[in-house]
Amino acid sequence: MGAFDTLDTLEEFTVDRAGSVLVKLAKDVLHPGRQSGGPPIGRFLPRTWRVVQTEEWRAGRAGRIEGDLRLVAHGTPASAAGSTVIVPVQGGSQGTGSATVRFNVPLIGGQVENLMGRTLTESIRALNEFTTSWIAEHV
Repeated sequence: MGAFDTLDTLEEFTVDRAGSVLVKLAKDVLHPGRQSGGPPIGRFLPRTWRVVQTEEWRAGRAGRIEGDLRLVAHGTPASAAGSTVIVPVQGGSQGTGSATVRFNVPLIGGQVENLMGRTLTESIRALNEFTTSWIAEHV
């Protein structure tokens, strides 16, 4: 997202009686414009759009934490959804997850989905490294 200007806003954070957590984040994205030589995807995106990320977390059996993620990019043909499970293991925890990315544009949609999927994977990996480092330093 280096070519875009974004700012995350926490729109909702609720905890229900069972302890499940709902988090909703929004990003108002500003594309710097369609410059010549820019990526072809630029013609499918508006100058500004809103990305809403909703996460739902709940306790499962045997110490498991289960989560669902939805991402909607309003004003674009893009969306994503996924799930994750965090389980206790000797000396810590282990997480597994899966996600589906959709970019509904004929002919190039699959290429964009692959790019978005790789970017999402890199973001998850970076978040995991940050979280692991933060826990090691603060807990």
